[in-house]
Amino acid sequence: MTPVQMQTMPAVLMGRDVLVSATTGSSKTLCFLLPLLLRLSQETQQSPRELPRMVILSPTRELCMQIEEQAKQIAKGMPCMKTALLVRGLPIANQLHRLKKGVCTDLGCHTGQTHRHHHKPCR
Repeated sequence: MTPVQMQTMPAVLMGRDVLVSATTGSSKTLCFLLPLLLRLSQETQQSPRELPRMVILSPTRELCMQIEEQAKQIAKGMPCMKTALLVRGLPIANQLHRLKKGVCTDLGCHTGQTHRHHHKPCR
């Protein structure tokens, strides 16, 4: 466990908000993904839902892609844990298809793309 994880994980597991600033490679992403996926897994077992239940906003497309990849690795084998990556620069039809295809419990978005999808009618 990294120092960042030791300092933030207890607070995140208790449901508290945290603001973390640390160097690249210090496992900041795991600090929020692990507790959130654990909580979502427990909630899904009690009452499954079909709406996105976690929205992660990121300032860059590259970071969104990294976060989604880590979420997929962590959630592998967990029931009802699908992801949808919404970013600029990828075909919107494919992204909307991912949203409509199944239950999305993890939604990684670039901030500009959130507005674009939110205001576009679903067909």
